[in-house]
Amino acid sequence: MSLGLGMKVVYFSRVNKPEIEKLGAIKKELDEVLSQSDFVSLNLALNKETEGIISREKINLLKKNAIFINLAPPPLIDQEAMMEKAGSGDIAFIFDHSDDIDSALVKRFLDTKNCIVYPPVAFRTVEANTTRWETFVSNIENFIAGNHQNVVN
Repeated sequence: MSLGLGMKVVYFSRVNKPEIEKLGAIKKELDEVLSQSDFVSLNLALNKETEGIISREKINLLKKNAIFINLAPPPLIDQEAMMEKAGSGDIAFIFDHSDDIDSALVKRFLDTKNCIVYPPVAFRTVEANTTRWETFVSNIENFIAGNHQNVVN
C-alpha cells in the first residue's frame, strides 16, 4: 500500500522478499529501518526469535516524529519504553492487540500522550464468541477422531 502512495519502502526480514523488491522496496537491517523510517509497521508473529525484538535500545533508534504501528503481539515490544518514548512527544504509537495485555496497562497506554489504542471490538459480539468456542471444540473433537480441520501449513 505504501508503495502505491509513492512512499519509499524499506523492510526488515530474515528472508529476501523479491515480490516486493521488484516493486521498489529495499531490504535493510532492523536498526536502519527504525532509524530511517517515518512510519514503522510491526507485523510479526510471536516466537522465540521475535519476543522482545523491539527493545528499549531499538525504540530509542526511532526517528523524531515517527509513527510506530504495532500489529504484532505485545511481547515483541518493550511496552514501558514505548510509553516513555511516545509520552515524551518524540513519536506516536498506534497499538493493536490491547486485548492481549492487562487492562491496567491498556489504561496507561490510553493515558499516555501520543498513544492510540486500537480497540479489538470486531470479535466481541455474542455471535462471534459462540462461533469461536464452537470452532475450538469442533477442532478438538475432529482431531481426536483423526479428521484434521483448520490446519495451517
